[in-house]
Formats: sequence, C-alpha cells, structure tokens
Amino acid sequence: MQAKHLMVFSTLAFFIAIGPVGAANLGKAQGTVDNIRAADPPKVSTSTKPSPVGQPISDYKPKGPSVHAKEPPAPKSYNPKNDPAVQKGYDKHQKAHGR
Repeated sequence: MQAKHLMVFSTLAFFIAIGPVGAANLGKAQGTVDNIRAADPPKVSTSTKPSPVGQPISDYKPKGPSVHAKEPPAPKSYNPKNDPAVQKGYDKHQKAHGR
C-alpha cells in the first residue's frame, strides 16, 4: 500500500513540476495558431508600373523600326521564251485592264 502511495505521490509531483513547462509550450503553440489564423495585411504594390487593366494592347507592342521594302524590279520580259500562247494571254490581260 505504501508503494502505491509513493507511486501516486511521485506521479503527482512530476505533473506539478512539469506543469509550468507544459503551460509555456501550450501558450507558445496557441500563439502560433493565432498567428496562422490572423488575416494577412493588405499587400502594397512595390512596382512602378501602373495597372495594365484597361490599357490598349498597342501600349505593349514593340516599337521597332518599320520595314521599308522595295518593289522588286520588273522582269525584262514577261514572255522570255516568246511562247505565242503566253503572249496572247498577256495581251488579253493588258487589254482587259486598259494598259
């Protein structure tokens, strides 16, 4: 019986001694949970660019030099082999377009 009382007493002494440490850990854990549950503060933009919403797409297109293409040189002859069928078709085309 005395061993039983000694065991109960030592267990009780252990819980009393560990109590403040356990309470501190519980408080720390509760603080962590509260931080996680807290709302995030509003985000403030750190960029210098304005919002692209509502801006035309042309603002984002690259503005490089325009391409200046030259007309290709006219052929020396539209019928280099002097094919009569080709010449007839060419003459018909020219007549139809008033040239």
